[in-house]
Amino acid sequence: MRSTTRANNRQPAIRDPSAIVERLTQPALLLAVAVLSLIALLVFNAFFYLFRPYDGLGVYTENPLGEIYEVVPGSPGAQAGIHAGDLILAIDNLPLNPSISAPRYRAGIRPGDLVVYSLERDGETLEIPVRIGSYWNDLPLLASYLGIQLLSIGLWIIGMLLVIFTPPGDARAHLLGLGFLLAGATAAAGGASGWNSFWGANTIQKILLSLLAANLITAHLTFPELTFPKHRSRVIAAAWLVALLLTALVIGDDWLLARQGISLQTTYDLHLRQVVLVFFLVAWAASLALLARSRLAAASPEIRRQTGIILWGMLLGISPFFTLTLLPYLTLGEEYVSGAFSIPFLILLPLAYAYVIFQRQLLRIDLVINCLLVTFVVLLLILTLSILLFGAIALAFDLPRNLPLYGGLVAALIALPFPWLQARVQARVNHVLYGNHYDSLAIAANLSQRLAGALERKTLID
Repeated sequence: MRSTTRANNRQPAIRDPSAIVERLTQPALLLAVAVLSLIALLVFNAFFYLFRPYDGLGVYTENPLGEIYEVVPGSPGAQAGIHAGDLILAIDNLPLNPSISAPRYRAGIRPGDLVVYSLERDGETLEIPVRIGSYWNDLPLLASYLGIQLLSIGLWIIGMLLVIFTPPGDARAHLLGLGFLLAGATAAAGGASGWNSFWGANTIQKILLSLLAANLITAHLTFPELTFPKHRSRVIAAAWLVALLLTALVIGDDWLLARQGISLQTTYDLHLRQVVLVFFLVAWAASLALLARSRLAAASPEIRRQTGIILWGMLLGISPFFTLTLLPYLTLGEEYVSGAFSIPFLILLPLAYAYVIFQRQLLRIDLVINCLLVTFVVLLLILTLSILLFGAIALAFDLPRNLPLYGGLVAALIALPFPWLQARVQARVNHVLYGNHYDSLAIAANLSQRLAGALERKTLID
């Protein structure tokens, strides 16, 4: 029995027969991607603090480039008299050039500086000076930028851990590490993209999304075990062929054709950004389908357990947005927490992958992880039920819309000390994290025995 349990708990170091996977997991390539993605993180995240002054304007990224679709009430743009629908022609006499992706503001603008906008409104050209404000006056917007930056850094760190601290032959860990490195750079490029973007950030984001989509398919045909061995190499080759084709089209369209005043969008009505997003969403859906297949069809209970951890990590990463943003908006017509503040919780998904790979190395803190996870799940459950229950009462009797949130927090404080709810959640969490092989208490007991044995041996030696 013990030998069976130990075998089931062993993390398989999968050696992949695919030539593409072998090339993707070469140490030299992984190191190069790690260095380049770190440079991207530093450059793109620093761009926000140099070229993104707070004006309170929402501006279209593409055609019609420069048209303002939103003016935040009370923001510098609103105070200056800028309206939604105005078209920005120039900023400080620097005309907007739709053919390039570059910063629209000069570097180093600080709160209090004056910036002159040349606008077109109803066929009339206006010159409107705007006194730049501070992001501290619009915390949700600041949080959206900081959330993306923190997410990009977290993804990169997890990718590096998977690349550095896993055996050379573990293809699944290295593919996941490569994916998180690409995802970190993609998130950073997204934060520096838009109408006022870092040089080439819009193009780089589309390229990274295409490569990340192909890596998603490749990684999930390998994780948690090899899937569809007969057709696997062909599917991987097709995914990377599409990614490289999209990369070539994006580079040609953004950096060659656009400078000649033409594009695939205007000539053939081909929106490459939408094509890339569709490819990425298809790859994401395929990854989910592969995980679900492993969960339902795998013969090994260890594989089903590992897949369950990933699916739970995905669910918990999205849950704060659902509970605190989407659910109250659908039921009460307002958000308790801006969606920008829930972005960092998406880090729970890559953490779930890393936990699967490193679980046996995390024995010393596994009990802490277990307790934090149980508390997090209990709190989310109570808040979700509170919003549903108290939300209906608030709507029926026209009570304050914050009642469900406050009621949920009070209910959480009351319920958390009681063992019955925690026991039920604890059992479910143990089943997901450990399957039927062992639980958190067994881990703690085993660790205690090992430490006691080590102390005893040290005493005998002394």
